[in-house]
Amino acid sequence: MLAPSHLVFGQTAYLSMCVATGHVPTHAEALVAAGCALLPDLDKRQSIIGRLVFPLAGWLEYQFGHRTFTHALVFQVIVGLILYHTLPFGWFLAVMSGWISHSFADMMTPSGVCWLWPSQVRCIFPGNEDYRVEVMSYGELGIAIVVALLAFPLLFWAQKGEGTLGLVQAALGRIESARTQYDEEKGDWFWSLEIKGKNNTTFADINGTFHVRGPWRESGFLVETSSGPVTVCRATTCAWYPEHAVLVRGNQEQTTTRTLTAERTTGADLAEKIKPLQEAGRVYVLGTLNARRASAQPPTVEVAAETVTLNYAAPGDLGRIGPVQTANLAVQVRHPPNTSVPELTAPAAEPSIDPLLERWMR
Repeated sequence: MLAPSHLVFGQTAYLSMCVATGHVPTHAEALVAAGCALLPDLDKRQSIIGRLVFPLAGWLEYQFGHRTFTHALVFQVIVGLILYHTLPFGWFLAVMSGWISHSFADMMTPSGVCWLWPSQVRCIFPGNEDYRVEVMSYGELGIAIVVALLAFPLLFWAQKGEGTLGLVQAALGRIESARTQYDEEKGDWFWSLEIKGKNNTTFADINGTFHVRGPWRESGFLVETSSGPVTVCRATTCAWYPEHAVLVRGNQEQTTTRTLTAERTTGADLAEKIKPLQEAGRVYVLGTLNARRASAQPPTVEVAAETVTLNYAAPGDLGRIGPVQTANLAVQVRHPPNTSVPELTAPAAEPSIDPLLERWMR
């Protein structure tokens, strides 16, 4: 096939592999894929790439012939194994998809390709010669146009970065599948949940996309809404029941976790210590407190006697908690990559008071 056709095949093959692997394509990688789609024609002096390195192209054509060594599976496998261990995955994907697409495109021509070189048997596709494509024919132009048009939906799906399995799961809309994907990739991306369902209390319809604050129980989510965090799962114990739920990947982000332990302090002092972390990104607090005069704020703040459990609580929630005897907290900071997150220091403990006297003094 001609160079323009190979460029189109290389781009589409690269996008197809991005969809299959869940890799988000980049412009630089796409250019590499297009360039590598021309590389196998190094074994032909009259090709575009052959004219740039005429001595090498002439030697390869004389020694091996056209569509043999540089188009061969064995050479592609050897180089692919080397590149897989030496290049970032995206660059490896671009190089190999562009290169291999060239061989498959040439198989569609009457002369085929010695893909199993050093065997001289020519591989062709399709088997019926009436459907093969003559070089520089309207048939080649038609196939190139179809392949180019196919690149547009592939680009749309590839940019989602969900992979083939993710696309299938999105089509099914099962919250269990969305939770599995979240558990596998949490901490690396900004996640949202696209929901269609019902409010378990009012039976009102729920339809929208909400930021994921964290997981909830075994197979649910804790999502952000304008009125506060809401639980989503296929049980009446959650606030929302999802009939259809799809996990949506956003920008890349990092999660840094700091631990905070303290004794004889207050919720306000703990919130003050956590405050500097909010400059780095979104902050959520998990863990337990032993505190008095704490009011429950479900689902993020749960109270049982003097034990307070925090489930992805906001730092401001701590300010509503009174005296704290002990605190064992994990503070999550979700921030853009390469952002510096300050360390945490525990608040100074207040003077110890005998428990029998404390009830009369506070």
